[in-house]
Amino acid sequence: MPVMNKIKEAIDAGKIGKVCEVQANFSAAIKNPNPKGRLYNPALGGGNLLDMGCYPICFAQLFMSVTNLKIKSDVQMGSTGVDIASQILLENDKQQFARLSSSFRDLMPKIGVIAGEKGYIIVDHFSRSDHATIHYLNSKTEEINAGDSEQAWLYEAYDFEQYIDAGKDRGELAMSYTIIKIMDVLRQSWKFKYPNELKIQENN
Repeated sequence: MPVMNKIKEAIDAGKIGKVCEVQANFSAAIKNPNPKGRLYNPALGGGNLLDMGCYPICFAQLFMSVTNLKIKSDVQMGSTGVDIASQILLENDKQQFARLSSSFRDLMPKIGVIAGEKGYIIVDHFSRSDHATIHYLNSKTEEINAGDSEQAWLYEAYDFEQYIDAGKDRGELAMSYTIIKIMDVLRQSWKFKYPNELKIQENN
């Protein structure tokens, strides 16, 4: 989303000082879950982490270093054997933290927060936001507006088209790979593997 670039510009300009902590929640109360559907079926890659948990992890990666990460988490597994809720704590060697949560079982506001030494930034519905607010230590605020949340998928398609035309991206592929690695570490700590993973290991 265009607003994310504006937020990064504000942080790079030192408006909130060094980023100390990132928080993000992405949850939805799934009513009458279908055990054979995409969200709850292990054979279809079900589970909250791959569906919703990737968004808070991505948000954290945008605003803090993910090198030399310590990864801690708590998870709740559902009756079909997939994860339905988790709390994730990331810590790097630059004394930055991320507190992330996602869930199928409850509804919480999809709010992202970037906290720095001079203030903090709140991003409502951070996965498709077009607005953010900087809160300074002196109680003053500053609005950041860019893009249109209703056009979220179009921005993604446009960027993808630009990458094809240019024959390269701007680092997003590497970011995606890092997100996948973090999710793999989490699932390993939960001892959670998908059926197809087990088949691949057996065939190799």
